[in-house]
Amino acid sequence: MSEQHRIEYFFLQYAPDFLGNRSVDIALVLLCPATAKPELCMVRFASDWASRVRVIDPAADLDFLGALCRELQEKLDDPNQRVQILQNIDSSFSSSLRASASQERFCDDVSSEVDALFAIHLGRSR
Repeated sequence: MSEQHRIEYFFLQYAPDFLGNRSVDIALVLLCPATAKPELCMVRFASDWASRVRVIDPAADLDFLGALCRELQEKLDDPNQRVQILQNIDSSFSSSLRASASQERFCDDVSSEVDALFAIHLGRSR
């Protein structure tokens, strides 16, 4: 049996009304605390994230959201900013972006697991 890797993940969601129940998943954020140094962290956006947002909020500012998504990607890519942004993801960006509840899994192959999670929740893998 191959070595099991623990992964943590959550979905980045767009919610037009912070207090409302409507939201749509637009990205998968993955953490692998024991896999790499510094810990592996990645974010993978749905290729159709803008269309998903438009379905629940036709008036959404996609340019602004795109800038927020790029900023999130940059901060997660930087190990010096990663912990802070993960701790404050719900308050660091606009009230329109929030994190789903974090989940944990064990898997043999991190890459395959990410592809499967992405395909199930956000469409085909890129």
